[in-house]
Amino acid sequence: MGLCAAGVSLLLTGCGGGGSTPEPMPAAEIAPALTKAFAKDSGPLRTASEQLISIYNSKDLARAFLMLQELSSHTNLSSAQRTTVTRCLLTVGEQMQAAAAQGGKDAGEVMQLYRSGK
Repeated sequence: MGLCAAGVSLLLTGCGGGGSTPEPMPAAEIAPALTKAFAKDSGPLRTASEQLISIYNSKDLARAFLMLQELSSHTNLSSAQRTTVTRCLLTVGEQMQAAAAQGGKDAGEVMQLYRSGK
């Protein structure tokens, strides 16, 4: 697991133990998993998840990463929703790290901003 993914996991699961670190979501499962996790919601969380899926599917990793961070900050997520968002965030973080290593400007800037905000 990359350093970014480990940092994201630590940030989302907390420093204190009590539970295992979730595995990254396979990239092909991100959209279906988010759809399923927020299917019963109405209102802002479902709207945010639908926007996130659209942005991720358009390969805008920087915006998807930022939206996942925003979504993860909601205190009213169910345990299943939080786990899904965390796993997606781990995957997108790894994808961002790879894009930044290949010279992706947006990915590099967002990763730098993420690292400086920890």
